[in-house]
Amino acid sequence: MRTSFDLCSWINDKLHELEKENDFEELYFERRGKNIKQLLEEAIPVSHLGLFFHRPWTTINVTCFSDNRDHDAVIEIRDPQGHIARVKIEVTTTEDAYSTMRRQALSRYGHVSLTGLIRREGRTFITEPEMVDIKDTLNEIYNITMTRLRRKLANIYDDTTAILVYVQSYTTLPARFKCGLVEAARELLIAKNPALYGIYFTYSLGYGVDGIRNNSSELY
Repeated sequence: MRTSFDLCSWINDKLHELEKENDFEELYFERRGKNIKQLLEEAIPVSHLGLFFHRPWTTINVTCFSDNRDHDAVIEIRDPQGHIARVKIEVTTTEDAYSTMRRQALSRYGHVSLTGLIRREGRTFITEPEMVDIKDTLNEIYNITMTRLRRKLANIYDDTTAILVYVQSYTTLPARFKCGLVEAARELLIAKNPALYGIYFTYSLGYGVDGIRNNSSELY
């Protein structure tokens, strides 16, 4: 267990240690090595949420897990009166087969096109770069984000569990896009009425957090 600030410091230390490895590019971009995938795709987004929960006079403690339990982290919120709320965090990302192949190609060749087709032939990646409309790209990111969220909502949780979607993109997402995600999450909570603490989104660029509590009268 670490405070939200200590967790951020620990993550920085781990990233600096990773950067010193001779095969850093392979480890980082191909997610090779013990717990590197969990560090980059779970601990980092959870650290964003821990900072988001911070308030004056409030202590936020975070515990991340690398085993196969049914949640990826626990955030403990201790208010000035000593009351403690423990929120289990279930993380999902918008990584897919195509973004994974782009990371692997970047690791092996030192460069990769961010748009256009990409496919694998054995251990070789074939790319076909093309110009794209940014609106189409945003629609693709939105659709995969909502697909991952709906997939998580199909599971059975309780009101101490929050879903955190790590939205990964090569471009900073506009405010209207993020507002659309929160509104869609609100509609899902109304329609499905799940036993859930809340739904949150954080981003690989910008690092902010947006979200909605299942009970909107609560502070967090």
